[in-house]
Amino acid sequence: MASSALGGWGAVFRGEARRFWRRRGQLGVYAFYAVVLAYLVQLVEPAPAPRQYIALFWISALFINLQLGAQAYHQETRGHMLFYYWVVPPEVMFWVRALVNSLMQALVMGLLAVLFMFFSGPLPVGLWGWSGLIGLSSLGFGFAFSLVSAISRFGRHPFVLMSILGIPTIIPLFYTVIQLHLALIGGSAPMRMWLTLPALWGIVAVMGTILIPYLHRH
Repeated sequence: MASSALGGWGAVFRGEARRFWRRRGQLGVYAFYAVVLAYLVQLVEPAPAPRQYIALFWISALFINLQLGAQAYHQETRGHMLFYYWVVPPEVMFWVRALVNSLMQALVMGLLAVLFMFFSGPLPVGLWGWSGLIGLSSLGFGFAFSLVSAISRFGRHPFVLMSILGIPTIIPLFYTVIQLHLALIGGSAPMRMWLTLPALWGIVAVMGTILIPYLHRH
């Protein structure tokens, strides 16, 4: 039973990843957007101090992730949604889309980090610490933006709802990742700070698992 369930999840994940890849022209747009952002940051602050470097990077990442995350539930027709509702449980679809979204955001943020190194100099924190932060934050942003995208998809004014709902959902994640990054400059961050990010995206994941089936029914 467990192996068949995992196989089903894998098939849905591959299907969603392929659907995302068919819109790879849009991914190219986000990559170009990352280049432009990194270049503009270099023009505004050619040699940023570590704190400025970190703040500018995560602000740039937030702008890119906002656009990328909005696609989770806004790139399909009503018929497509009904088909998925009958074939795949809504909570499974939420998890799959959030994980695909997280993967895409991690790739784009990795590209943004390389661009920042090229335009603004070496990363203020070691590569492993930076990679860990990108991995944890991409999971948080992936689940949070997927949840907000799903809620706004069923509203009358979806993009207004995206803006309103994104504030309480994203700000805690955004603040936490910056504070964790700043703590790493001083050497090492306490375990409590490392556990805060998984706790936040875990809360969002549980919220989505409970709320998404209700949204699909109503």
